[in-house]
Amino acid sequence: MAYASCARSSAVSVTSCRPAARRRAARSADMPLAGPGPGTALMVAPSQLEARVAEGWTLVDIRDERQHANARLKAAAHVPLFVADESQGASVLGRKAVVFGTIGWWGGQGLTKENRDFVSGIEAAALKAGGRASAKVLLVCQTGLRSEVAAQRLLAMGFGQVAYVVGGLNEARGLSLDTEGEMDIWDAGKGGLSQYFQTIIRVLLVVLAVAYVALEFMKDGQ
Repeated sequence: MAYASCARSSAVSVTSCRPAARRRAARSADMPLAGPGPGTALMVAPSQLEARVAEGWTLVDIRDERQHANARLKAAAHVPLFVADESQGASVLGRKAVVFGTIGWWGGQGLTKENRDFVSGIEAAALKAGGRASAKVLLVCQTGLRSEVAAQRLLAMGFGQVAYVVGGLNEARGLSLDTEGEMDIWDAGKGGLSQYFQTIIRVLLVVLAVAYVALEFMKDGQ
């Protein structure tokens, strides 16, 4: 993703140049669809996602299999950008151990690799008679980061209009999106111990409260 052109062009607004500012603006209701110009991925607010689908955009969920299994949008095709690495070589097993030891135990992530069929999957989901040039592809992931990267890649490969949901499904909290699955879609990225974090905190608070009451009773009994 190249933002260098922002510094050289007075035609591009400050909001378009600064990623954090662009994301904040796109989340607001008065800027549901925005982009600095041709050849740049457009930003769609989560609240406008279903409206864009109604306008003819093809919605593609590029999250991994675990997140998609937790919760998913009924209107979206599923074409993961990354897939699980099922290789069993010594180096791969070592990388899997590193992933689990750093983030896997907390977030549930495993070792992944890029999906070689990603582009062909997008084509199967989104291409119509006009080919890549006439495609209108709206990408969504859990945080918006992978979608932004993938959107720029698809534009570079000749797809006509590409957009992504800014902030991803994490920013859909409270929205009445048409979903299915066992989790709220804004929590679908949680895994490992992180999905039990609130429960763990509640249990610890109860334990501390019980311990405090027990100590008070002991003081009164002395």
